[in-house]
Amino acid sequence: MPGNLELPPPEVIAAWPAPNHVNPERRAWMPAFSGTLQAVTTLLVVTRLILRAQRRAGGLGIDDAMLFLGFLAGTMFTCVAILGAGQYGFDRHIYDIDFTKVTETALIAWLSQLTFLVSTSATKVSVLLAYRRVSAGSLSRYWKWGTVSAIGFTVAYCIAFVGVLIGGCRPVNAYWRAYDPVYAASVEYTCIPTKFLNPLSGGLSVVSDFYAVVLPIGLLWHLKISKRQRYALNAVFSLGFVVVIVGIVRTVSLQKLGHTWDLT
Repeated sequence: MPGNLELPPPEVIAAWPAPNHVNPERRAWMPAFSGTLQAVTTLLVVTRLILRAQRRAGGLGIDDAMLFLGFLAGTMFTCVAILGAGQYGFDRHIYDIDFTKVTETALIAWLSQLTFLVSTSATKVSVLLAYRRVSAGSLSRYWKWGTVSAIGFTVAYCIAFVGVLIGGCRPVNAYWRAYDPVYAASVEYTCIPTKFLNPLSGGLSVVSDFYAVVLPIGLLWHLKISKRQRYALNAVFSLGFVVVIVGIVRTVSLQKLGHTWDLT
């Protein structure tokens, strides 16, 4: 089993309908949707960095560096996703993919997992560093250590799963090249069984999302602001629970993905 994408057995492939390479059912909206989100994200990130550089919203800090790293990885993820949808079958059923491109499709899947992991982890660390920056000298050491613990958890999570993606197969390119029957039959390779890691990664990501949403509550309790301002800020921070809910939905989807052969 190369990587964490299991090869369908012959009887499953035999039961698939005939491939449609002319006008298959497609999610044609995906590239435009991804491009729109990328444009909005770029505008927001550039605006923040300009304001920080001009010291109109505080000076530049490590949190901005991590945000920029997350932005770069996210941009790469968007490009990979659009390329995968446009050229390598991410927008159609697996049985409609041109199997002469199967190794390229698997490579795109590997790159998308890697860039998504780095992007989301770096962005979370940026948010947590921003909490520490805002609360410098004003909150208890327990809250600050809680923030440091959350940062450590997120960094460790990222390093661990990046390590699995890079070291899960030996040689590394077996992750995608093993889908080529000629390669699989002629080259010795080993891949650790990592199918369970997709839902595990999603679950741990939800934990870090929840942690990042709950931490500001402690910050707000120590700010000297009016009740109206406190309620307003609580409402804003509560929007972060949308991210938690999306993460839960994603984790459930990853679990279901492990029980279907129509991976794309």
